Amino acid sequence: FNGAINEQGIADFETEVLGNFSLKLDGDTFKSTSSDLSFCGIRGEYMELPTGCGFSGKWIATSKFLKNEGYLVLTQIGPSVTGDLYNALGDKYSTFEGTVEWGKGWRANGIATQRGNLSLQVNAAETGFELNYDESGNPNQLCAIREGLESAYLSYFTCKP
Repeated sequence: FNGAINEQGIADFETEVLGNFSLKLDGDTFKSTSSDLSFCGIRGEYMELPTGCGFSGKWIATSKFLKNEGYLVLTQIGPSVTGDLYNALGDKYSTFEGTVEWGKGWRANGIATQRGNLSLQVNAAETGFELNYDESGNPNQLCAIREGLESAYLSYFTCKP
């Protein structure tokens, strides 16, 4: 693909496969200017992804039956995702360590200290993810969306706090 940096420091690209998109450059990081297209990155392979990129940032947790379940604060460095899970009162109740993998979409597979195996299956826009413990599926539609958003579509349901 080909692109050019405009006077505002935004790189505009034209591609045959991805269509047209713009990236905002900021030091060692870049991010898409579109809220519909998640595209961001870093200059070095093992630098921390900025908030809003990959799994990094604060995520508000909820489910089909329970609202205001709490939140997660995650950090992604390379393929490693770590972070803490908090209840609705803001008390930390578990930690998470996982590795990003590809298989029917992006996911971070790992262990939560209080409940065991946990898979975070992120949507294509990186605006929300499902939380799946063990192999039980997700009958309660436990999910999380990025802080500041109102909802995120997760392939078969919409996650709303």
